[in-house]
Amino acid sequence: MNKSVKIKIGSIVIKIDSEKPSIIHKIVKEHSDFLSDEKAELLVIVKKETKHSPKKRKAEKACYDKDNKVLILNEKGAIAKYFIKKGLIHISLKGKPSGYHSFLHPLSLLFSYYAIIKKKGLIVHATGVLKNKHYTTLFCGPSGSGKSYIARQLKKEPSLQVMNDECIFIEIKKGTAYACSTIFTGKEEMKPKNLSHVLKTIYFLRLSDIYESIERNKMFGFIKLLENSLLGGLAIKNTSLVRDKVFMKNYLKLISEINSKVKIFELIRNKDDSDRKSSSIKSII
Repeated sequence: MNKSVKIKIGSIVIKIDSEKPSIIHKIVKEHSDFLSDEKAELLVIVKKETKHSPKKRKAEKACYDKDNKVLILNEKGAIAKYFIKKGLIHISLKGKPSGYHSFLHPLSLLFSYYAIIKKKGLIVHATGVLKNKHYTTLFCGPSGSGKSYIARQLKKEPSLQVMNDECIFIEIKKGTAYACSTIFTGKEEMKPKNLSHVLKTIYFLRLSDIYESIERNKMFGFIKLLENSLLGGLAIKNTSLVRDKVFMKNYLKLISEINSKVKIFELIRNKDDSDRKSSSIKSII
């Protein structure tokens, strides 16, 4: 018998209905801070894949099914992921029943797509830090840029709260940008905290032989937000997403709106100068 649970990311409540009890158990155990009793606007159905399940489509494709308006997002051989209108998502998992991380990846893509379609916000690859429960700073960058290192260093500070070390949901509410934690975690073995607060500054990380923080213009910020958003790479690789006029219009509008409401910096970090880097990062928040 299926079990279900509701979680809240930003202002979006998701109900997860799973044939795999391990998925629900893991969510309750690892992400109890995100549990919600509010009315869900999104339903995710997780089903066990059987021998008779239809074959997944080619990994490089993203397209619409003409009959039921299903968006199929496949990336690098990942399982088929479906977005269905009227707030219904169907995810067909493959592999071991305990494959929790194979569930989080497609869920993050689908959540991001849904948030963009509904003009609510987008997920970016970032470590989020909340200072004195007053404002949020993001450190954005690809894998290996130092997001998890920053999370390890800053979570020791009593005035700071590390929200997440991998994926932050930037939500637009009443014309204001908010940074919200998610259950989509990275390398750092830390329990993400369900926090949401006004977003003040975004630092885009780059490794070099020097250490420097440089304020950048809005064009730089727009390009970097495109590069570091969760669906950015997928949209570039899949022409079907680019042809999705509603998605692209909302996507670019959200990036422009977020970009106009925060300060943009590039943080150039010396990878070998750990002590100086740590103290310098604390000083700029």
